[in-house]
Amino acid sequence: MPTKAAVLKMDEVLELKEPLPSEGELENIRVVEQTTRIYGISRLLLAASVLRDDNGVLALGLDAESFLAGSHIDKGRLLLEAYLNDSHIDELGRIREIKAQTERGAHFKSCRALLLSYLRLCPMNEWIAVEELLYYIKKKDRNFLTLVTGEILTYDSYHRYYCIQHSWDEIEGRFVEVALLEYLSAIGMVDIGFVYSENEVYFNFEKVLYFRLNEFGAYLLGINDAYESGLGDSFARRQTGLIIHPNGDITASLEVHKLFFDRFAEKASEGMEPVYRLSFASMVNALNQGIEMKEIADYLVANSEHGVPEDVSQMLQDWEMKSGKIRIRQALIVETDDPLLMDELKNAKPIRNHIVSDLTRAFEIGDKSIGKVKKEIEKKQLFCSIEGELKRT
Repeated sequence: MPTKAAVLKMDEVLELKEPLPSEGELENIRVVEQTTRIYGISRLLLAASVLRDDNGVLALGLDAESFLAGSHIDKGRLLLEAYLNDSHIDELGRIREIKAQTERGAHFKSCRALLLSYLRLCPMNEWIAVEELLYYIKKKDRNFLTLVTGEILTYDSYHRYYCIQHSWDEIEGRFVEVALLEYLSAIGMVDIGFVYSENEVYFNFEKVLYFRLNEFGAYLLGINDAYESGLGDSFARRQTGLIIHPNGDITASLEVHKLFFDRFAEKASEGMEPVYRLSFASMVNALNQGIEMKEIADYLVANSEHGVPEDVSQMLQDWEMKSGKIRIRQALIVETDDPLLMDELKNAKPIRNHIVSDLTRAFEIGDKSIGKVKKEIEKKQLFCSIEGELKRT
């Protein structure tokens, strides 16, 4: 799970920030479990293999690239499926004001599916009191949670022992609230109205009062087919997320493009839609990382919303032609100070058969001069590649 530093970074890029009590500050949290929105987002991304926990450090997961390249519909579907099927997400354990002990370990897939079945019955874009939703679940599926967990004992800071004195609303009802607040709202399916409430020992927690199934949520639940068709062609075009300007600047709005250009390109501006600059220095950086000019050109052609401007295309072609002309490589050299003797050796057939190339357009440099010579060549706006074993020295 994210460290405190990661939590602060995540909150910076969220349009809807982490909800906090009026006197609360995100800097005062100690662990991610003290957050609501960021905790839910983190759990969903881990469940969907978009992120992975690398010994306490969040890293990109196996499905990160495909997730970032997808539309928001693709993302929503993936996150919803991951939420339904994940065995590590524990809504019961997230009821902060009370601790629960279950008769047996539980996977809450059936509980989540039940909640979604009730949401399908809700009118779209209308605010509904959560009490009304809980009334119908309690009336028709009262035991939806204990069918999975067995008997539930609870403990709180006031009574200080496990017992069965809790009410349905305190456990099953709060389970539904956690699912709505931390997960379904994080996916973007429901809008939530909540307040900070206190129990009898003044423990502060979020109490959901109202929810609204929005158009996106209704679409993911299969009851709003008009959502996708209503997006229109303009949305489909916008989803390519890459605009190339005639001066070589590139505006990237999708994360998958940002990941690609962050590897080598200069940034002309920061922000949610950073602008990258295709410059000679950027291309040198790309070549140093083994990224070929053709790979960059092909990427631009495949992803640009409005095509690649002619000037930019020509610039890339010129750079590609020049990129392989100067090379620094390792070679075994037979040399002599006598030019006549050198001609004799080259013309001897037994020797000539072993000559790889006649180095008439080369000069020798010292082992420690490779980087310095390369830099001086690039100062002349010329590309210079390092080949073979020298790459690893």
